Parts: sequence; C-alpha cells; structure tokens
Amino acid sequence: MKKLSISVLAIVSGVLYLSIPVAAADKPAAPAAKTTHAATIRNAWPAETIAAKIDTVNPDHHLLIVQGTNQVPFDMIITARTRIKSGDKRIGFADLAGDQGKTVTIKFVPERRGDVAESITMGS
Repeated sequence: MKKLSISVLAIVSGVLYLSIPVAAADKPAAPAAKTTHAATIRNAWPAETIAAKIDTVNPDHHLLIVQGTNQVPFDMIITARTRIKSGDKRIGFADLAGDQGKTVTIKFVPERRGDVAESITMGS
C-alpha cells in the first residue's frame, strides 16, 4: 500500500511539475509599450546640418532644392514645423523664392519620404 501511494504521489508531482511551463505559456504576453509611427520615424536617424545655396523654391510641392558645396542637389521637404529665419526675424517659405543663389544653413532629418527640414537660417 505504501509503495502504491508513493508511486501515485511521484506520478502526480511529476505531471504537475511538467505542466507548469505549459500553463505559463498559455498566458498572453504583456502589451508592449506603444510608440507612434511618427515617433519611430523621427528617431530613426539623427538630425544633420548642411550649408548650401538655394536653387529652386517650390511652395506648391513644399519643396526646397539646394546645392551643396560640391554642386550636389538636395531636395528638402518643408513642413508646417519648419522654422525659417532671416537674421532675427521669421519669414515664410514663399519669401525664399527671391533669395535664389543665397547661402542657407539647413538642419534636417533624413526620412524615408526624403530629407525633412527642421530649420532654415539665411546666411549673412
């Protein structure tokens, strides 16, 4: 009788021991921290700065094309968040149309859709 109860006890405890990982695996995973798609893109690449000359201003397409020091063109996407300054005053994107050939310093973030300008500062 003692052998039978010890055997049953060993079998039951073995079954319970083996079922613990199965029971733990059935639990749903804790939800991951939510990040927005924009935050993921925004943090994908660090901001860069370039000094270049204004080539083309296209307000209809929110596009500024500048040429770097080695004559390589860069297309900059202008958004509502882009800060444009001439000296100490803010100016509008359309105001850059009359400044072709002038030097600007642009802080931009490379994104999948293109280089997005964060700030544009007119040179002296």
